[in-house]
Amino acid sequence: MNITNNNSIFISFDDDTDFSHTLAIIQGSIYIPIFCAGIANNLLTILIILLNRDMHTVTNCYLLNLAISDSLPLIVSLPFEITVKFFSIEKRNIFIDFFFFFC
Repeated sequence: MNITNNNSIFISFDDDTDFSHTLAIIQGSIYIPIFCAGIANNLLTILIILLNRDMHTVTNCYLLNLAISDSLPLIVSLPFEITVKFFSIEKRNIFIDFFFFFC
């Protein structure tokens, strides 16, 4: 990657692999705060509704189910996506290795 500074910033990539690797790092860096905020918010919602007797209403039961169903894709798929983005691993290989590990 070449960066020149002549009153403007121009970034040129030597080939497509540098660009795709840089894009993967940026996407992975964006996924980490989304993962942390999503897990923290859903976990707090679940705990507040379960621990407060006053919160046991039909509406809050619906919100509890939404928080649980929102947490599942975060826990199941996003860590794999982050790993794929940072280490440039093919998705197929990491999923196969993960599922054969538990079988």
